[in-house]
Amino acid sequence: MSGRHLMRRGILTAGRVGSPRRGWDVHVEMKTRIFAYEIDDSRRKRRLFSVLPPNEMKRGVGLPSEAVLGEAANPENVLDERFIPNPIFPKFMNHVIAKHGPRDPALCAEAERQGAGWVYIVDGRAPSNEHVEPEDIIGAFEVRDGRVFAYQAMPSHKLVSKRGFFALPTALHDALLRELVTLVQREDWVQGPS
Repeated sequence: MSGRHLMRRGILTAGRVGSPRRGWDVHVEMKTRIFAYEIDDSRRKRRLFSVLPPNEMKRGVGLPSEAVLGEAANPENVLDERFIPNPIFPKFMNHVIAKHGPRDPALCAEAERQGAGWVYIVDGRAPSNEHVEPEDIIGAFEVRDGRVFAYQAMPSHKLVSKRGFFALPTALHDALLRELVTLVQREDWVQGPS
């Protein structure tokens, strides 16, 4: 997955040898709403962030660990270097991307057009048509014979950067919310450590 990359909103492609094709006409809508939750524990006030809206939470139970992006060490400035990511959230998010990505019409169309190589999932906060920083590459799907195969998460991706919170393509964001809502609605769900 090395070489030069060109981006269009949400999907970045690289050919078999890392030389991307030009002339892209597909627009991928990006969407990620982030909700802040203030919690008073016995030691201090905490501000946690989630993609799960308050109306989807289980009353009196709280947020599952899979829904918590992380915590602001400085509640006044979330976008500083002191954002504390929750390691459970990116694992869950990447599981959802791996599960639902191969059914995403835009991703499948790009894989078919490309034929072979990698289709990258690029964070929507990244400036368009510029060099993409490693912190803005969420992951990549391998493409063979025009079909989507294995997904690989990028460990360098940051949920929060100086440009803000991450933004997924709408179809993947919606899949993430559906999976989180399903998790919250399970009868046997018990709040994990936060």
